[in-house]
Amino acid sequence: MPTGSGDSVGIDDAWIQFGNSAADLKIGRHEAADLFPLGKDVVVEAAGAYGYRTNALRGRFKTGQLHAVAGLNAAPGLRVELGLVTEKSGSTTDAYGLRPTLVYTAGALTVRAGVESYKKNNVSYSGTGVSVGYALSSSASVNANYGKNSDLDSTSVGLNAVFGDAGVGMVQDKTGANKATTYYAAYSFPLLGVKGATITPALSTSKATGVDNLNAFKVRLNYAF
Repeated sequence: MPTGSGDSVGIDDAWIQFGNSAADLKIGRHEAADLFPLGKDVVVEAAGAYGYRTNALRGRFKTGQLHAVAGLNAAPGLRVELGLVTEKSGSTTDAYGLRPTLVYTAGALTVRAGVESYKKNNVSYSGTGVSVGYALSSSASVNANYGKNSDLDSTSVGLNAVFGDAGVGMVQDKTGANKATTYYAAYSFPLLGVKGATITPALSTSKATGVDNLNAFKVRLNYAF
């Protein structure tokens, strides 16, 4: 999706992919497997930048870093990916390293797990994440997430559910003694009776250690054609 302001234009996703139904390679500006899915996440604003959601190497990355993901459909319902993010020249603040993940689906159950091994500010880190989701029906699902990075003394725990047009969730992020707890919700309504058009108001509220509470509101317009 392109984004921009003024005379500039930014590209959210721009990538190329090679392969077949058994294996593939994706290179460019994109996002890898989500190990901390938030459900109906129209707006989720945490008051404090704490926690670890296993997304340091997920993407999307700015110019100057290569992001490549090799995927293998190893067995029915099992997909294995290995992500590589290269070091950005002249930068000490951008993470780079390896991100192996797997996604296993069996009927209504989906399990995601992975590891991130990376460097940032010339310091090595490693973290793990696991997510378990269950589809209650074709339009309803529940999900639980957990991420941990011992090198940062950071953890994140998330619970969310989607029931038709409604979605609710909670995330607790923690680093050391600092903690942020965020609650969020969204609901999609038909828009003026237009087929395929919806309007989704959403809100989140967050309380964190050492900072002011943060309340956020967003409205999303969507038209599928």
